[in-house]
Amino acid sequence: MRFTETLGPVRLRIEGLTHVITPSPDAFPRLGPGTKVGPVFIHKVEGALPRVWFTNQVLYADSELHAAQILKAIEPNALRQIVVEDPTRPLPETDPTPAQGHAQITHEQPDYLVLEVHADRPGYLFIADTYDPGWSATLDGSPTPIHPADICFRAIAIPPGSHRVELRYQPAGWRLGLALSGLGLASLLALVRTRRSPPCLGPDHGPSPWPGRWPLALAALLTAVILASIPSFDAGQLSTQKRWEQSWHRFTWGAGIEAIGSAVTR
Repeated sequence: MRFTETLGPVRLRIEGLTHVITPSPDAFPRLGPGTKVGPVFIHKVEGALPRVWFTNQVLYADSELHAAQILKAIEPNALRQIVVEDPTRPLPETDPTPAQGHAQITHEQPDYLVLEVHADRPGYLFIADTYDPGWSATLDGSPTPIHPADICFRAIAIPPGSHRVELRYQPAGWRLGLALSGLGLASLLALVRTRRSPPCLGPDHGPSPWPGRWPLALAALLTAVILASIPSFDAGQLSTQKRWEQSWHRFTWGAGIEAIGSAVTR
């Protein structure tokens, strides 16, 4: 189930979108008519959340479908709570005291992200980037799991204190593919370096049991079969088979013959 099919305009704020471009003024009625700029309309999203932030206001889901059900039920409060698919469930779901903390991106590349996080109590680092199994994370240098949050985003459990979080991306199956490629290359090199004595050639072929002129005999037989299929006897008269008559196109063959004849007589 897609995140965009679960919530209304609230999802735009969770995604951190500040503006939306649409072709019509009433595409998002809750955002207002928007400002016309050329052929499109720009709608401003009020109250958009930052791309990364820290919270201890969490609800747990057992699956993606369960998370969608929870998000629909808490839509008005979805900006203050996150729905995490974490089987360990380290935090209570009814913590009345919001945590104090902040998160900041210090370095970013397409496949690498570094954040500094400070928290006064345990909670989750929420990252409004698409969840993908190819991403892995470390917390202060130690591996830590990334959990789906709000169906399609990322959440990482953070203990109290100041921490450094690093995320790296490697496509699923990349390590297995690299290992198999290395194994194949090593096998190829082993085969190339292996020395073998040249194979012993057998004696020349002996005389063939077929007659020496069998190709000519076969050609003559095929020619005889073709010639025998041309004549036809209808009512005691010799004529040409109809299939041969139909294969003779006067327009092409006849015109070609006439052209050759006229060229010869000139």
